[in-house]
Amino acid sequence: MRRGGGGESIGHAAFCPGRDITIFNLRISNKPGSLYQVLNVFKNRSLNIVHLSSLRCQCLPEDFTDVAVFTDFTGLSITVEELLEELRCLDVVVEVVALRPELPGLAVNMAAFPLELLGYRAIVLRKPVYMGLFYGMRKRLGSAGDALIYHVGLEAGRGLGADIIRMGYADRLPIALKLIEIIHGRAVLEFVEYKPREGRYVVRAYHLFECEDVESPSQPNSSFYRGFLAGIMESVMGIEMSVTETKCIAVGDEYCEFRLEPRSSGNPMVERQIKVSKRDNKG
Repeated sequence: MRRGGGGESIGHAAFCPGRDITIFNLRISNKPGSLYQVLNVFKNRSLNIVHLSSLRCQCLPEDFTDVAVFTDFTGLSITVEELLEELRCLDVVVEVVALRPELPGLAVNMAAFPLELLGYRAIVLRKPVYMGLFYGMRKRLGSAGDALIYHVGLEAGRGLGADIIRMGYADRLPIALKLIEIIHGRAVLEFVEYKPREGRYVVRAYHLFECEDVESPSQPNSSFYRGFLAGIMESVMGIEMSVTETKCIAVGDEYCEFRLEPRSSGNPMVERQIKVSKRDNKG
C-alpha cells in the first residue's frame, strides 16, 4: 500500500467547472436502510452524485444524522424542485434543503461551517496559501524568516503535544502522531528509531507538505516541521529537543528524515529533565 499520495477531497465543497451542481442537505433517520432509500431516488432519476458526506453534529439526537449529497444536474430535464418533492415523500427524510452554487462550478456547503476536527474548530490552508506564507517570509526576511517559521512550528507543536496528552495517547506517541498527521494532511510519519530512555528519535515524513515542489533547493528545506516536531516532543516528553533534517524530498530524497536528540549542552535543567524522563519510562 502506498504511503499517502492518493489524496482525499475535503467534503464541504466541490469544484466542478462546466457542471450544474446542487447540494442537497438532508436530515434522515439514523437507522439501517435510510441512506439507501435516499440514494435510490437519485439513482432512479439518473442523477450522478459527485460527492457524498456526513454532517453529523454532536448536538443532534442519536435518532437522526445529516447527509450532504452533491448532485450533477448537467443536461437533465428534472428540476431541483421536483427532486426535493420526491425526497420529502420518504418516511426516513426529516428535512431537506437544496443549495445552488453562488459561483458557476463551485459548490460550497454553507451548512458545514465552521469546520471541526477531533473536537476543535479547524481551518483549511490550501497549497497556494501555505506556500505563500512560508516562502513569502523567507523572501522578505531571509534567515530571520526561517527562524520565525521554526518558532511558529515550535509553538504549534507544543499545542499538539498538549492535546495528545489530553487525549490519553502520550504513551503511544508514534502511532498517535502518525494517525493525527494523516488526519490533518501534513505528512505520513514513521518512527524508525524510538528511544525515549535516551531521548533520541528518528522520524521519517513521507509527502511532507512543507517540502513539496520547492524551487531550486540547495539543502533540506524544513523549518516549520523541524520546530513542530521539537515542540511535540518537548510537550510530551518534557525535554527540550534539537531537531536536524538529514534527508529531504526537496533535494531529491524519497522522504524527509528528522533526527531528534536532547538539547542538553551542559544545561543542568535539561539534564535533570532527561533523568526524570528516564526514571518515568523505567516505571
